[in-house]
Amino acid sequence: MKGIVVDRQGAYAAVLDDRGAVRRIRDRHYAIGQQVPLSPRMTRRGVAALAAALTLLLSLGTVAYATPAGTVSLDSVGAVEYTINCFDRVLSVQAVDEAGAATLRQVGEGRLRHRKVSDAVSATVEALQQSGRVSPEGVLISASGGETHAETLCRQLRDTVESQNGVPAAAVAVTPRQVEEAHAHGVTAARQWARDNAPNPPMANDFTQGNFAQNDFGQADMGQNGFGANPPMGSNPPAPPQP
Repeated sequence: MKGIVVDRQGAYAAVLDDRGAVRRIRDRHYAIGQQVPLSPRMTRRGVAALAAALTLLLSLGTVAYATPAGTVSLDSVGAVEYTINCFDRVLSVQAVDEAGAATLRQVGEGRLRHRKVSDAVSATVEALQQSGRVSPEGVLISASGGETHAETLCRQLRDTVESQNGVPAAAVAVTPRQVEEAHAHGVTAARQWARDNAPNPPMANDFTQGNFAQNDFGQADMGQNGFGANPPMGSNPPAPPQP
């Protein structure tokens, strides 16, 4: 859209647009009669439509932020679970056992909510280190959600803990169903995975006795042996017991 400068006064110029309306724009040393470009003028209806669209967008964003999209667990001496949204932000955090409750009291549950889950996990591990509750084998992490995203998140969490906290970490991607089954047993999905996949299953009942922090565990071939049949990524899966 273009207009013709018909008057100048102070820092502004009066411009006649191609619809016959006079508009006031900032004067950029225009000359009377000069043709200048004009931005489209938004009508009241257009303003209302834009406002409605922005309101809808904000509402959808709020709903997406507040909707749980996955679960992350952290096991060492004690266990903690984080409920996360699609942006990997912590919506809530809860202890799975008494040792986990002590850890949350130390770190402060409010400090973990709404943070990136990688930062929340790192802060929790730091509290474990300060209280001497890190297992000699390190920590075991699980993440649920979309298969590809869960595996990516596992690697990110493992790398964060190892680089920022200097603690050995292993991570396993699980499904929401596996999380539910683990909850039915009163444990995290990571601990249930360890119980089901450790070479010596009884030892896996106490994470500190098992050596589970030497591999990363992916979601491949899940469900072949029951609850947690996914073999380690990048290494050979545990050999099945001999009959």
